[in-house]
Amino acid sequence: MASNNAQYTWNDENNTLLTHTFPFNWGGYSLSGGGMVISNMTTTLEDMENDYDIYNHQLSILSESGYNGSSNFAIVYNDSQVDGEVKNTLSFTDGSAHTIKGMYVTIPAVTLYCMLYGNQFSEAYDEDDFLKLVATGTKADGTTSTVEILLADGNDYQTWALDWTYFDLSALGEVTEVAFHMEEAQVSDQGPWYCTPFYFAFDNVEVEF
Repeated sequence: MASNNAQYTWNDENNTLLTHTFPFNWGGYSLSGGGMVISNMTTTLEDMENDYDIYNHQLSILSESGYNGSSNFAIVYNDSQVDGEVKNTLSFTDGSAHTIKGMYVTIPAVTLYCMLYGNQFSEAYDEDDFLKLVATGTKADGTTSTVEILLADGNDYQTWALDWTYFDLSALGEVTEVAFHMEEAQVSDQGPWYCTPFYFAFDNVEVEF
């Protein structure tokens, strides 16, 4: 885990060339301010219910593995401020623009638990709730475009992205970076904040060279 004074960075050299560095947020570099972490941790709802703190499972998914049996995947935590300026980004180590065709995504443990049961900040999802993942691509000329995927729509959890679900990013075209943020229906009356903790997981990113 990154400290507040040191950036956490990973690179996928000799494969996708993707790289990520924690954004500077809330006065430092830490997962509490947003970031993408490589993980191999899994859990169950039962284990979470028996734990005194569900955030002990913040790097876990409820699937048995990454996509198609892979041992590693990325867990992403997003700042839940409505219209916040800090976003999680993927870029390329070669500094060039490439097409990210897509990736597989799922709702990880902490977010799913709160969607099902609520917590001190959020309510369990009802028929009017939704969870959306938004990706904004930036081209070499600075122009942007956006695609999105609904990870949950309503309270029928069997329709949610509980398993690895394909997120098509090809419409973004050749991009130098892609920024991610999340949206939902629940907004706190204490300020411009979404209520559910915003985590998503991704794996098997497809880059076209």
